[in-house]
Amino acid sequence: MKEVNLIIAPYYLYTSILKKRDEGVFNPNVKIFTKEQLVSSLFGRVKNKALYYLIENEGLGLDLYLKYLPFLVTPDITHEIKENSESIKKLDYLQKKLKENKLISLDNNFLNKYKEGKCLVIGYRNDDEYLNRLLKSFTNNISFYPLNKEKRSLNVYSYPNVISEVAAFFNEVSNLIKKGVKKEDIKLLRPREDYIESLRYLSIHFNINIIDNVGTPLLHYPLVKEKFNNLFITEKQFNDRLATFLKEEQSSNELNEFKNLLIFTPKLNLGFDNYKYLISHLLEKKNLLEMQFEDGIEIVDSVDIFKDNEHLFILDFSQSNYPHFKKEIDLLTKEEKALLGLPTNEDEYLNEKDKLIKIILNKKHLYLSFATQVGERRYEKSILVDELGLNLIKGELAKQLNSTEYARYIYGISRDLYRNFSEDDGTIKALEFIDSKNEYLSFDNSFKGINYINTNSIVLSYTSVDRFYNCPFSYYLERVLKIGEEVDTHYMKIGLLAHKLLEESKAPNFDFKTRFVELLKEMQLSNRDRIIMEGYEGLLRSTIKFHSILKEKMSLIEEHEELPLEINIDAKTKLKGIVDKLYVVGEKNNRNLILIDYKTGNSTYKDKFIDYGLNLQLPIYCLLISNNLKFSNDKILGVYIQKIRDNENFIFESEKEEENYYYSILKFIGKTLNDSNRLRYFDPDYELGGFIDGLVTSTGNFTKAKSASEDYFIEKKSQALEKVEEANKRIRNSEFKIQPIIESNSLDACLYCEFKDVCFRRSKDFLDLNKLEASTKGEGK
Repeated sequence: MKEVNLIIAPYYLYTSILKKRDEGVFNPNVKIFTKEQLVSSLFGRVKNKALYYLIENEGLGLDLYLKYLPFLVTPDITHEIKENSESIKKLDYLQKKLKENKLISLDNNFLNKYKEGKCLVIGYRNDDEYLNRLLKSFTNNISFYPLNKEKRSLNVYSYPNVISEVAAFFNEVSNLIKKGVKKEDIKLLRPREDYIESLRYLSIHFNINIIDNVGTPLLHYPLVKEKFNNLFITEKQFNDRLATFLKEEQSSNELNEFKNLLIFTPKLNLGFDNYKYLISHLLEKKNLLEMQFEDGIEIVDSVDIFKDNEHLFILDFSQSNYPHFKKEIDLLTKEEKALLGLPTNEDEYLNEKDKLIKIILNKKHLYLSFATQVGERRYEKSILVDELGLNLIKGELAKQLNSTEYARYIYGISRDLYRNFSEDDGTIKALEFIDSKNEYLSFDNSFKGINYINTNSIVLSYTSVDRFYNCPFSYYLERVLKIGEEVDTHYMKIGLLAHKLLEESKAPNFDFKTRFVELLKEMQLSNRDRIIMEGYEGLLRSTIKFHSILKEKMSLIEEHEELPLEINIDAKTKLKGIVDKLYVVGEKNNRNLILIDYKTGNSTYKDKFIDYGLNLQLPIYCLLISNNLKFSNDKILGVYIQKIRDNENFIFESEKEEENYYYSILKFIGKTLNDSNRLRYFDPDYELGGFIDGLVTSTGNFTKAKSASEDYFIEKKSQALEKVEEANKRIRNSEFKIQPIIESNSLDACLYCEFKDVCFRRSKDFLDLNKLEASTKGEGK
């Protein structure tokens, strides 16, 4: 072991390795690196002035520069440039130019010192492809000493929803504090944003502060946003306005930070528009920490497993989150990243998995839990539960709740269940002491509104905005109080099955029948649901073939499944969405977007409903995609709903008859850009009407109902933003009145509402769109 001059090991092994070194096992001059430190030593650094050089000398716009930046620091590894990879050719060229101009540097000292040296790897997997690529870039003398995968007796608790899981978290924290554990020794690993609102809501009832040290982007501060807009209003006299601002004494911390950013990022030779974009980007990236409670439970982004007195809680310990596999759009493919020595998404996934295993096996005080339902999505336990032999336990109501308010809430639900369905799990008897005056029966159920301004962070989506506009009170019950029952219809199951099959169908050896049968088994369906799902085999098979035939016709550049998108509405509000299918068609400098949302339930798309905040899904997708850096310069060619649903049961005489029937159901419903040249990139034979519903007349012209100009899509994006901003304002002002929407036979917000049996609505509460439109027309006359 004494000939080893470099050891790669995780931090938590440092103490034992240093002890072995002091005992003479290792060379006294041996250097110890973590995997992350190795990456830092091998990778170069792009200097700030590279931005100016690239834009001025290479004709790169700032958006392209920001795409290329993460890949300009690759290790100096000899690799063959693939002839068909324009991205790698461009990166290789840019890297050489930056090195020539001394704008990119690599740590050659490290490479020279350890070149062909003996390297020992402890605590990392020997099949870690990324680590092997890094090490082989400077030495082939590598030995692995992996640690045995241990198992630990540790409980993982499952809860039916987020609010129950968060309540259990606070209850356990209260118990720890009562036992003398200091609040500063209790940490919460940062959960997804779905959890933040519940944490803040219940922190009040349990009287335990939550400390979240994530700051707010500078651009989201009103004073900074106003000053930025005033500075960059026009190019004329910009330099004078900038000089005046830099000389002035600033009245607030955020304006001083803005001033410093401008001082350290001079305009130099950048054009006005590029400089404006650069400063806007930096203001969005730079966070300013706000004043936090000094006494509370801190949310942390990383874990120190050395601290024995620290108690760590990990919420949302589910299959999709721990470990998390990133679905993101990159400039480079998996193969191109591997060629350049960069980590692929699979590498990052395995790296995160290894870190989690080390935490679970070595953290003394650890608490794991997850919710089986988050919003509309179902979640399973983390794969690490079985791999490490952890105990899965169904979380139950604590014998003693440390929040009277939450106890009353649980007691009320239990009394409701007993009164309506004769269900009693013992909760009523356990908590009856809190209702000694029998207030349950005398409680006034009428809704009187709320006097509360919500200043917390909010994440909105099409689903939540649609819920709000269908009925604000329904949004309040489901999204704020979070008292909705877990709904699991067969349409949801069909949706999950369809998404899975469509995503997997791109694999070269995909066999529909085999995978269809396997997935039905994996879903563990009841006999009723299994029979219903089997009836969708023909439709789902036809759906995959429908897309396959269309893809052969189109000029496809790239495609994406379940593409996550988001934008900031304001400093505390995000709008998120997941596009089921995105096709990018056309040519290199003429890219066009096709956005598709699969629907297994009832769905309509009518422009007139957008004014009332309904049917916003496609307009919201237009808004999100247009604000995404990768697609912001592309044209929207079509936005569609595709119904994967059949209300009839037929016996077909042939496979062709079955396909023709289902193809008529599967035609895209929505709006198409009325540009025949661009449309042929997507469907060269669009006049035949084989894929887009009702697009052309019998004479081959576009129909007015299904086609639109570019101005239409711009208008819909604007409408979507306006309605989302309005919803956000009303939600923050707690405007949750009972006001379900109805319209003839098309809309009835109460029809499938899970709260209709506990909602005290009256006929005057309904918002009747027919009457509203009639009165509006009357006023117009």
